[in-house]
Amino acid sequence: MEETKNLLNRVGELSKKSEETAAPEFNIFEICGMEHYESKHSSIISEFLNPAGSHGFKSKLLECFIETLGTNIKFKNFDCEKALVEHLTNKKRTHIVIKDKSHILIIDNGISAPVCPKHLKRYSSKYAKQYGKDNCFILCLSLDGADVSKPSGKIECVPISYKETIINWLDKCVVLTKNQSVIRETITQYANYFRRLTHQSMEVKKEEKIVDMIVGNPRFIQSAEYITQIWEKCEAKILSELKNSIGKTAHDLSLRPEIGPNFGKEGSFFAFSKHGWKECIYYEFCNQGNGLLVGVNNDNNFWGRNAEKIKEYFKDFGHYEDGWVIVRNFDEWAGIKNFDERKTSAAIRAVTEDLVKKLDSFNFPSIPKSIDKPDEKQVIPESSAKKMDILTYPNVRKEPAEETEILNTSAVG
Repeated sequence: MEETKNLLNRVGELSKKSEETAAPEFNIFEICGMEHYESKHSSIISEFLNPAGSHGFKSKLLECFIETLGTNIKFKNFDCEKALVEHLTNKKRTHIVIKDKSHILIIDNGISAPVCPKHLKRYSSKYAKQYGKDNCFILCLSLDGADVSKPSGKIECVPISYKETIINWLDKCVVLTKNQSVIRETITQYANYFRRLTHQSMEVKKEEKIVDMIVGNPRFIQSAEYITQIWEKCEAKILSELKNSIGKTAHDLSLRPEIGPNFGKEGSFFAFSKHGWKECIYYEFCNQGNGLLVGVNNDNNFWGRNAEKIKEYFKDFGHYEDGWVIVRNFDEWAGIKNFDERKTSAAIRAVTEDLVKKLDSFNFPSIPKSIDKPDEKQVIPESSAKKMDILTYPNVRKEPAEETEILNTSAVG
């Protein structure tokens, strides 16, 4: 037990020293908070790929990208010099189209949202007829290169990732642009931005030091093995504390909490609803569980009828994204490994309370707010309230799945 404690202390000291000695890195992409703006990333990438782009390197960056893909694309003799690059965005999806006279590459960009089979089928139907299925290719771009299925036996779909494909390509572009400092440094920052987003920055050297320290002490080896064996229990304990925090927030603010299946994993969620609301406050884990989005979701028909009104109410909170009324990053969550129960709980309470006030104002504009007095019941006229037993968008169903957890907040105090 003592050796395990010593090992944890030594690892903590090494981690702290590594952070203190690392030079601070200015990164304009990180400052702009672009993590989940697919359209912005598609715009930047398409500009780099475009032979007619403002970078001035003609087709060299596109040729480098095709080279980086390697055997992932099977057709040959793609004419990079005469290629046309387009960045196409609609309310459903953002993607990049690269085409020459005979071939077409479609890059479906889903940095925070999983690839939708319907989108792939639409691409396949649209472009296969025009170019022939052997001359079309769909590249499904995500942070980690999630697996995708081939749509309806037409165009082949291959997963690529920011973590490997895009970073490798950008690193090669840095070499190509070494004599143009502005372009080179911009590409360098962009590559480093994705290293941070995929948790690769400064980690390798720190890991090497920790491994050397453990291997150099036989008793540390036993302790490291023991820590590995109990890590799953540590994760479960952390997620349990997070659930308790969600329950307490719901109790204090008189809300109905709900936790989806696979809690803590990418795509899982927790949400808060309230009698009389047509919306819910929705938190969704992303980036392999190391990121968290927060915003407002509601029924699609309601959204269609009240789009501009809702946008106006929530314009200061975040941005619109497909599937959300409004959404932004929840910066106080950086994964289980960085969990701070007190800070995370306080942040969830503060953000949720802010959204409760906005939703109450939107749904019941003539009713005085009682958010600061959660023990008092808010009176809602029957004409203004419709009971909402289960949240509906985007992952919560009208009938609760067996895995869905409705927290009991009656005992929370």
